[in-house]
Amino acid sequence: MSDSRFQEKLICRLDEISLNQTKVVLVNDVKICVYRQSSDEILAFGNECSHFGAPLNSGLIHNDYVVCPWHAACFSIRTGDIEEFPGCDNIPVFKTIIKDGKVYVLLSEDNLRKTMTKSLFRRNISKKDVFLIIGGGPASFQCAETLRQEGFIGRIVMVTNEDVSPYDRTKLTKLSTIKIENIVLRNEDYYKRAQIETLYKTTCFKIDFESKIAYFDDCSNLYYDKLFLGTGSRPRKYDEILDGLENVFYIRTYKNSNDVVLLAKDKNIVLIGSSFIVVEMAGVLLKIAKSVKIISRSEVPFAKSLGKQFGTAIKKFLISKNIEFIFITEKLDFTIENRNLTKIKSNNLDFPVDLCVIGIGSLPNSEFLKDTEIKLKNSFVEVDENFQTSVNDVYAGGDLVVFPNKELFGDQLKNIAHWQVAQSHGRAAALHMIGKKIRSLSVPFFWSLFLGKGIKFAGCIDDVENCLVIGDIENLCFAVYYFNDQNYAIGIATMMSEPMAPGFATLLRENIRLTKEDLKNNGNLWFKEHFLNFN
Repeated sequence: MSDSRFQEKLICRLDEISLNQTKVVLVNDVKICVYRQSSDEILAFGNECSHFGAPLNSGLIHNDYVVCPWHAACFSIRTGDIEEFPGCDNIPVFKTIIKDGKVYVLLSEDNLRKTMTKSLFRRNISKKDVFLIIGGGPASFQCAETLRQEGFIGRIVMVTNEDVSPYDRTKLTKLSTIKIENIVLRNEDYYKRAQIETLYKTTCFKIDFESKIAYFDDCSNLYYDKLFLGTGSRPRKYDEILDGLENVFYIRTYKNSNDVVLLAKDKNIVLIGSSFIVVEMAGVLLKIAKSVKIISRSEVPFAKSLGKQFGTAIKKFLISKNIEFIFITEKLDFTIENRNLTKIKSNNLDFPVDLCVIGIGSLPNSEFLKDTEIKLKNSFVEVDENFQTSVNDVYAGGDLVVFPNKELFGDQLKNIAHWQVAQSHGRAAALHMIGKKIRSLSVPFFWSLFLGKGIKFAGCIDDVENCLVIGDIENLCFAVYYFNDQNYAIGIATMMSEPMAPGFATLLRENIRLTKEDLKNNGNLWFKEHFLNFN
């Protein structure tokens, strides 16, 4: 007996789709990707990634998953579930029927959507358990959302020192104008429906772990049964003399970013540092500023994170776009007038300053945890494979922590401050908080965008100089592979080589390893061997 909720829709002939290939069809306003997995099986799923809307037919299909070509989000093509971040929502999937050599999909009002928000469990007032989440970043957000999605029906309280709900910080240095309503991960109505209480402009300054009570700067306190710490990081300050100046900025919040762009028009901009934040912000400001200079103690940008070869190519590109890159070895001297930085001196050079942006790294927000039962390593919170801290019922994730990943890190604990990593931590911690034991197989993925050029990175790096470049690094069309001491590739950074980095992340997640010898002999052949839809 047919289900009256569904309507059969003819989308193509079977012989229009070759084995392991895809076809995109438009039904109303929804693009559906049709994939022929075997001679007699057709799978159909929404073609837009739920993160930024990337076309999934340009991505990779591996086993029963499709991987986004832009930022490596991963979805099941059978259930639509998001299996790897970034992003928040699932994608729709459609049942298919093959009749008389024709392919039909079953459509309904419920499944004909671009994305699918996972259903939420409702809070039960009689359930007295309180799960407290401190922090308002991606790890905290994902922890709160996962708790409601996966069956926790007690009270959830999320505390943030900002005045808005969690938002996408990755856009702060990539867009010229930030409208907060366009970058929040969920709107206020969602938190109300999810019955997630959010305390804004509130900071936790002390936790009594024995009594399970958190104390806040508004003189309130709260008992918890389980606690997640996701307080993230803050920009590293350059010099106390610059504190409080009206034209010196560190980029951490949407307000910081908007203030810089508002003041930058026709100004002499000096950026201190050679981080991704600095390079991305330089690209944004170049469009409106009088001049843009980067002052750095590194000879090239990204030298410590991606290596000198990579950084040299980026420096050459920045200079070609009229961004000055100045390598300094001496201490910076600052001239300050009327609470404004007006000049910087170093290496016998003077730089006039109308506006200064500093990006020299970050520090974990862990001061309130010092001299407590929480075990710290270089000010980062240590967590185990379940993201539990040294204190029972206390979990942590995101920029705040050092965490294990046996397959990638060996016996090391590492801090990896990537957006997608933080989301993965929040989800894994939430599942363990409610007793659902999972093994996290997330692979770190990072992306950067400036002046029309993108960098994609997957995996991790032990030694930036133990690498192999394949491609044309001078013209920014290449892949750099990074190896561990056993010469297995554990990281990749690419430019104009999409979607190779998402593909490499997929192999790492499947515990498939490439050796330096393999790559020297065969180059990027692994990509076509493992991802048949790209042949």
